[in-house]
Amino acid sequence: MAARKRGRDEGWIEVSVGQCDGYGALSLPLTKAHCTAIGLVMMQWAYIEREINSEIAWLLSRSENRGRKVSFQKAFSKRVADWLTLAKRVYKRPAEIAAIDSIAGKAIALKADRDDLAHGTFVLQGRKHIFLKFRDGKLIAIPDKFGTAADIEQLAHNVASVGHALLNYQTVLDRRYRKRP
Repeated sequence: MAARKRGRDEGWIEVSVGQCDGYGALSLPLTKAHCTAIGLVMMQWAYIEREINSEIAWLLSRSENRGRKVSFQKAFSKRVADWLTLAKRVYKRPAEIAAIDSIAGKAIALKADRDDLAHGTFVLQGRKHIFLKFRDGKLIAIPDKFGTAADIEQLAHNVASVGHALLNYQTVLDRRYRKRP
């Protein structure tokens, strides 16, 4: 079954409605392997972002940061900078600050690729290439930008490595600061 849907400036477009490889009602021009790999990136990123927000919230609850505020609506890079600023007021060991700096730097380095996958639109041109279409009209082929589904899985692994470093960092801090979340 196909439904007609009105796009903003495009006029009417056809949207395929029905089974899509068992995923539901909307057919996307992606393989299961690409969907799985992209999903892994998103899940790993969600963990990192949630945990950094949790770290910021805990640091804000400390007396050293009394009266300070952080908007959780800020861009990720600005929240990470706030995390480091707040941490410097609470943590006195240089290794604790260095760990935050390392985790933050690695996360920020991966964020652009994560954002391209999360906020792009997938379109099919012909039967051979999947493109990521950005709002400014620029088209980038997924194979050119990210490689294969296995390469996107590698990005997920890199994001997970940052999450693992964050978890290890939190474990060390939990031993030193009893009232951490």
